[in-house]
Amino acid sequence: MAGALLRDLTQLPGMNALATRDPRAEPLPPAIEVFTPASAEDALRLVADCIERSDATWIIAPESGGVLERLSAEVLARGRCLLGSRPAAVRIAASKARTAATLNGCGVPVVPTWDPGGPIPSGAGPVVLKPDDGVGCLGTRLYPDVADAIAAWVRAGRDPNAVLQPFVEGDAASLSLLVAEGRAVVLGVNRQIVVCHDGCFRFQGCAVNGLASWQIPLAGLAQRVAEALPGLWGYVGVDFILTDEGAVVLEVNPRLTTSYVGLRESIGENPAAWVLGLLDQAAPLPAAPPALRSVEVRVEPERAVA
Repeated sequence: MAGALLRDLTQLPGMNALATRDPRAEPLPPAIEVFTPASAEDALRLVADCIERSDATWIIAPESGGVLERLSAEVLARGRCLLGSRPAAVRIAASKARTAATLNGCGVPVVPTWDPGGPIPSGAGPVVLKPDDGVGCLGTRLYPDVADAIAAWVRAGRDPNAVLQPFVEGDAASLSLLVAEGRAVVLGVNRQIVVCHDGCFRFQGCAVNGLASWQIPLAGLAQRVAEALPGLWGYVGVDFILTDEGAVVLEVNPRLTTSYVGLRESIGENPAAWVLGLLDQAAPLPAAPPALRSVEVRVEPERAVA
């Protein structure tokens, strides 16, 4: 994701980019000024230094542990331009339970999300136990019924960060959206490549615009999500299940997702340029671009973030 974003940014006129980079990660292109931390504490210092040196900051970080929210707030606290969703929206989207409650309250179809220690409807059937603030499929397991899932949750120490959701039959999919001020444009309708082995889900990548025929039918859903979380801004991902009755939202990702990697090739446009164009609040949002092709993006399981 970082490489794809920096490629798109540096191809814009007058743009200079700098980035922090984990020393264990693959190197970035030589045209990028890279700052490599020596420790976790040093990483936070380097991020702060980069924010101060920049006109605008685009954060690539997980919601888990409040990381994305804290870094987003740091950018605003230093008086810099944040090229991403506002901290209040990130806080809601970081929690699957809060997201489900917020979207459901606005009439958006969502997968029900329960506290394993609270009341759960009877006859739920197969269920999924997962971290409330997890990313990708990390820590996500399928159980044949609620009793087995709760027993596993108890054995693991009753993790307060866990949630239960019913297993919904259908195609795993996602939206790539351009969002600003409660408005949304669908850039991609992506097929998620998710497998389940011995009860463990694995995210293996996606086919960007692999479900492009759903772009117009899902435009209304995208708009309702943007209205329900008005602090969403820039590139936003929405994971959903495409069922026989329609789309049911699983979660909202207020940040870059894996689908971004293949988006430019799929639509023939620079999505980073479109995000920067949102800074002109007087300009209308662009029309949804037609998909030129489906682009497959594969990831290594241990690095998968959807």
